[in-house]
Amino acid sequence: MDVNTLSQKLNEDLKLEISPGDYIHSVDQIFEGSYGNEIDPGQILVRAFQDHRASNGHIQELVRSNVSKALNVFSQCGSSTIPVIAECFNETSDSLPLLWEIRRRLRCNDIHTEYLLSLTIQLLNKFNYDFENVRFLVREISLKMDQEAVRPLALVIFAILDKQFKQLFDDHLIGFLESLIIEAQSEDNEKTILIVINILTELYPALSALCTRILLGQEFQDLLNERSKSDKRVAARTLQLLSIACVDETARSYIAEHYLDLLEESLKIKEFKLYATLVLIKTWAFTKLKPNIINQLGPNLMETLEDTNEESEEIAIEGLAYLSLRPSTKALIRAHGDICLKIIERIKDESVGSTNKYGALVICANLSKLPGGAPNSEQSSMLDLKSYSELKTPSNDAAEEKEDEDDIIAFNQDYILDLDVIGALKTQLKQLTGSSRQQAGQILYNVTRTKENINACIKQGGVVMALEILANSDINSDGRVFVLRALTRMLILTNPATVFQRFSALNALPYLFELLPDPDDSDKEYSLSTRDSFEALLALTNLATLSDNDDLGKKIVANLKYWLKIENSIVDETKEVRRSSLELCCNLMANSLHLAVKFFNFDNPRSVRNFKLLVKLLYLDDIESQRAVAAIFANIASTVPFIAQELSTKEELIEAEIQLLQTQSTDRELRHRVLVFFHSVLTAAPPGINLLKGSDKFLRALLTAKTNEGSSSQEYSSLIESMIQTVRP
Repeated sequence: MDVNTLSQKLNEDLKLEISPGDYIHSVDQIFEGSYGNEIDPGQILVRAFQDHRASNGHIQELVRSNVSKALNVFSQCGSSTIPVIAECFNETSDSLPLLWEIRRRLRCNDIHTEYLLSLTIQLLNKFNYDFENVRFLVREISLKMDQEAVRPLALVIFAILDKQFKQLFDDHLIGFLESLIIEAQSEDNEKTILIVINILTELYPALSALCTRILLGQEFQDLLNERSKSDKRVAARTLQLLSIACVDETARSYIAEHYLDLLEESLKIKEFKLYATLVLIKTWAFTKLKPNIINQLGPNLMETLEDTNEESEEIAIEGLAYLSLRPSTKALIRAHGDICLKIIERIKDESVGSTNKYGALVICANLSKLPGGAPNSEQSSMLDLKSYSELKTPSNDAAEEKEDEDDIIAFNQDYILDLDVIGALKTQLKQLTGSSRQQAGQILYNVTRTKENINACIKQGGVVMALEILANSDINSDGRVFVLRALTRMLILTNPATVFQRFSALNALPYLFELLPDPDDSDKEYSLSTRDSFEALLALTNLATLSDNDDLGKKIVANLKYWLKIENSIVDETKEVRRSSLELCCNLMANSLHLAVKFFNFDNPRSVRNFKLLVKLLYLDDIESQRAVAAIFANIASTVPFIAQELSTKEELIEAEIQLLQTQSTDRELRHRVLVFFHSVLTAAPPGINLLKGSDKFLRALLTAKTNEGSSSQEYSSLIESMIQTVRP
């Protein structure tokens, strides 16, 4: 079977079994170049390597016997063949001829650079080379940093070299860059200095300390100052380098100390204004800037954002992402509707690149953030910009500026809710990067902080969006807490039956329990507040009102970690948390018996302990918690006769309920719940054992309840009267 026929058959049926002989014949034809343009030779090479030992061995022999020819063939067959050629070698020493061939081709500027570098990554991960074997990569890759396809691969390779040969790699790269600087000093053109600037610009995010060492070196600083004055290209690229360098604290401090005057002057030059603005912002040295300069920064970026130039727009968005941390800038942007619309358009447009998308989301998150909120909210905002730079917390002058809360609420309504931003983000969620998903979650949280926005958020898919973000682990712990809080807000302030029509409420369960403190885990990545726990319990209690809450109770009881958190919350020192956990238990037991075994299985010591705890909680100095506990006893006694019979024999419970009725029967809800309990246990008490009949204390409590009931309820008045008749001697 020739190669063209084989390719056709594989395209028709990928599961088709091919004989080793047919594979070998086709591989030989591929190596000879005897195949049509319409076939995929890479597919045949991969299948031949994977499917049979004979064809696998044949490919290995062809590759090892003539590495140069093999690389010619494989590089023309696409990236799918990279693992094949790498797997043709078992030992590091065997693979060296392939490495030398890669070196030769990189030096000759082979057109398949991307393939060669991808193959290099495979080899570096598979074999243990000496640094001498791979040091050539530093020079060859650095000189190709101007190629867009090379940059991401170069960063991966340099990261591997940095990890495997830290000091040797650093020394060699520094030596290479210093040699380029010396070369640039002797040139009468700007070719080499532009190469150095380009290398540093690309490497800074990954190797910031090393790049700072070169950037701040006196020789390079002198060269930059000299050439920037005589060549506008060097000046422009230097500004770009300074912007990237702000990722490093040492470099940022140096720039703020030595470049501010030059940067301020650059604002006056049209070609440099935008980058100079960005660098001034990223130095975050506003206390050192003149007021008129500070006031120019925001308008400069907003003016640029109105242009259609893609590169300029990216710079403007990045600058505003930083600057919109300042309250004054936020107010300025919100006051310009056209700019707000531009930002929202970038968020909703699925074709916008990941960098601009992230920047627009950061700006929107900053603009939609209400004052107060989570502790350290501004510091959290700064941390959200890590993919741009590591910055210190802004100076206090920015933090002390006051924002108009009404303006923020109006922005959230007009630009986020009315323009369906939540809905758009929910649709795009799978395509967003982790950092962009985090910002989307922040926006959702910001909007849900206003109660009136909850329904609109839910209609746009806010609950689904929150659940999908939380299901991914690529957002940091701070961002996760904001999404958890948004979820609880939405589940507290809505009818859950309208939310969970197409999917189960059980999907939300793990995330709500995530906000409850874990008694066995004090090393959680993020700190939770009492309010977090309180609101999570409120959300769970609201879910417990669903008609199918039996599944909810079953799930909680079956999960030991969940139940331990409930037990822990019941004895929490904060009354709001304690009360909410009791109300949750009450709601769950109203329609499901799964939870009852945790309190009323008197053959289980832990259940007995929980029962005794409930009895003690009847004495709490918190009427709402007492109502919740009384409701638990009333519900279980009135719905499960055999448990009611058992409860009728528990002296400590009977005594506590009598005391409640005697001393607190002025509270209507509490009184009615205690009365229902007593009526149920009186009815269910076993013959010959009745702690209530003939009890003077109980009779006095009933008479007190009768007085307090008055004529407010004929039903309960009759209930009291019937019990009085029953217990009187």
